[in-house]
Amino acid sequence: MLAAHRPDSVRTHWPLSRDVTLLLLLFYLLGGIILLIEVGPWETFREVVVNGVLVAAWLAATHHILRHEPMRPLPPLRRPRLELVWSLVVLALALLAVTNAYGQWLALPRRSHLLIIYLGIALLFFGLRYPPATWGLRWPTRRGWQALGAVVLLNVGIGIVRALLPAGEQQGTVGVDLAGQMVDAAALLSLLFSLLLGAALPEELLLRVMLQPRLAHYTGISWAIFFQAFFFAFGHIPQKLLGNELTLSLTLAYTLLLGNGLIAGYLWRRERSLPMLVLLHLFAFPRFG
Repeated sequence: MLAAHRPDSVRTHWPLSRDVTLLLLLFYLLGGIILLIEVGPWETFREVVVNGVLVAAWLAATHHILRHEPMRPLPPLRRPRLELVWSLVVLALALLAVTNAYGQWLALPRRSHLLIIYLGIALLFFGLRYPPATWGLRWPTRRGWQALGAVVLLNVGIGIVRALLPAGEQQGTVGVDLAGQMVDAAALLSLLFSLLLGAALPEELLLRVMLQPRLAHYTGISWAIFFQAFFFAFGHIPQKLLGNELTLSLTLAYTLLLGNGLIAGYLWRRERSLPMLVLLHLFAFPRFG
């Protein structure tokens, strides 16, 4: 264990351990310092302060809603060490495939990382004969729906705040901003379908459904949420470095600002619902403004 793990019921106002929370604050501080030096104060304020408030509000609000809701259990892991190693191997291979897709060094299909993820997940769950509940094939509870609604509404509220603020000094899109892509209903549906199969479903299956429970077996839940959130941010480095053509220092800064992976990991811990994770990914992870 990296830290003593207390039950969620003891943490009445905040779902993560003190050690993890302090490390997250350090990450945001370092990311903010880099952004302030490399870009400017408004980009730092928007990305560190505003988005940091959003992440904190997400975690506090969902924990308040769900803290008395019984957690849905998962079946015991069959081969914990082997499954963790396999999960990390699949993650590494998928990341290499994504990097190659941006760099175009080898003649591989552009979506080869999706084949790696889906095949790797299927081999683990079907090979070890896990039941459907392990995949999260169930709807959220009533309070789960309330938590999801709170996350989406908070994201919309922060989007309005961001739209009213002066634009950041950084040029180009760093994350996912749907504001300029919602041309009409057909374009929006096409975009959502692409996000569903190309990002939401494979990323949630790999990081939350497969990796997080196997990390938690060895580290405790708070550190497992932190590590999978870090891997989630780390997996977007090729997009930032090669796709958005950011400098290495800026790529590091944005990678340190963990956010989406934290709320997804916490909600998976509480609800064990893959549909909830997919809806979260589609309607809360993109930023508007």
